[in-house]
Amino acid sequence: MDNHDCYDTSIYNSSTKIGPDADIAGVGVISAFVAAAGLAMIAAFVYSILDNIHPRPNRWCEIIEQLIYGLSDQQLVTGLAVLTAGFVRWNTVLTYHLEIVTDLGFISSNTHLATLAALGKPLRE
Repeated sequence: MDNHDCYDTSIYNSSTKIGPDADIAGVGVISAFVAAAGLAMIAAFVYSILDNIHPRPNRWCEIIEQLIYGLSDQQLVTGLAVLTAGFVRWNTVLTYHLEIVTDLGFISSNTHLATLAALGKPLRE
């Protein structure tokens, strides 16, 4: 194999496929991350609106605040778990799956930061 073979796309055919890794790129893993991140972002958005409309303590704000705390911590823990699991197996996992690991970590950290930003006032108190 010489340097020209690296650029030769004829060696890839329809039978060249990426092997599945359900621990990283499984339907359940991806859908759980997207569902939890989406729910956390919606809750943070609703909390921000309710907090601006009703500045005094509101029962709904308290309920949504506790939901956001739980989802924020869940995103932090599951993101760290996926990053740790992916990078421990870095030499046996395809680059495609490592990119999914970093994307899930990115989604997790951004969701955690967005929920902390929405809860800025209670966290400062």
